[in-house]
Amino acid sequence: MPQLQKLYILDVTPEQFIDACNETELQETELLLAKRKQNDLKVYNAQEAKAKLFSSPVFEPELVGPETGHNGDMKRCSLCGNYKKAP
Repeated sequence: MPQLQKLYILDVTPEQFIDACNETELQETELLLAKRKQNDLKVYNAQEAKAKLFSSPVFEPELVGPETGHNGDMKRCSLCGNYKKAP
């Protein structure tokens, strides 16, 4: 017997999808979404940590004087907080 093959495109809105799910399918969907959200958060946190780790330090002028043990030619690093002689 001959076979016919056709490609069908079905548009389903998120609301239609949720309405068609039973209770178990809704719980499974919720678990999958929670897992994806957690993974996205891990990726975002890793990207933030990498950016902070590999960004070049910025030495900002700070009020320094005898009370800090430094004279006026020292600046504080924005990443580590250490003092460095101003260039």
